[in-house]
Amino acid sequence: MLPKFRKSPIHHYPDGNMVLCVGHEHFRVHASVLRASSSFFDGFFGGNSKETVTHSVRCEHGDPKTDTGETDGKVIATVQLPGKNSKEVEMLLSTLYLHTEMEITWENVEPILKLADEYGFPRILAKCDQLLRRDIGNKPLEVLILADRYRLPKAFNASSALVLHDYAKISRRPEYKQLSLETRVELQAVRLRYLDGIEELSQQSAWANVMTNNPNCPTYHFQHFNNQRSTGSLTTLPLNQDFTGCQYCQQPDCAKVKINRLKDALGMSDEPVIVEDKKYYLYIELAEPIKEKKSPFSA
Repeated sequence: MLPKFRKSPIHHYPDGNMVLCVGHEHFRVHASVLRASSSFFDGFFGGNSKETVTHSVRCEHGDPKTDTGETDGKVIATVQLPGKNSKEVEMLLSTLYLHTEMEITWENVEPILKLADEYGFPRILAKCDQLLRRDIGNKPLEVLILADRYRLPKAFNASSALVLHDYAKISRRPEYKQLSLETRVELQAVRLRYLDGIEELSQQSAWANVMTNNPNCPTYHFQHFNNQRSTGSLTTLPLNQDFTGCQYCQQPDCAKVKINRLKDALGMSDEPVIVEDKKYYLYIELAEPIKEKKSPFSA
């Protein structure tokens, strides 16, 4: 006898033409919705504009068109998702379908992210990214962990800036080890370069060869650097302010030389990432890997 299954109480539509089998639960959904929203399911149907080809992948409950009560002939595709949690698939579908659109929160964001990333749902990934960036000021490490794991560039860059800004404290947290080894190595390298640059620029000799219009400007730049160091304003500035120019000679070129010297020694980026009301110049960027498509039929 075939094992029994249950129909999803939320996502089992009489006019649905596709069945997702997750454990002992069936989700009867619309192939057009999944195909339009997911790169994977679009590829599953071969990019066809019409769902005319039957994709029968026998699940443990048998053929849904003959064995499971889906006998109206509308079902054209059956996909078994082994190893997946039915509650998590339900949350993904509730995020996808507009009439059941659920709020993405910190309690459900990771399972939704995991499935949206695996099956290529860009709109859902973007909504998760919005949540992460909204709370980035309160949870920089948590945001970076998820952005690192699921390759979200905007959240990754911004959260890495906040982690670097408070690196000594954040890097001691147990959760820090959840970051990928690659990201931890890169954060440490950027941090060490910054500290080495601080020591270098703290010596007046480091400014001696900076070409300026006024011979007194290098000394002024050295003094101003030490003031910035003491106030902690080297890597972050308010939105309405940029690196302070040369107030000694009032020449824009001199200010540019000073800023370039700072950025070069400290490893700061030319363009900042903006979080709330601050510009951050020290951060790492996410390198997007080439991802291989995974079959949904494997655990």
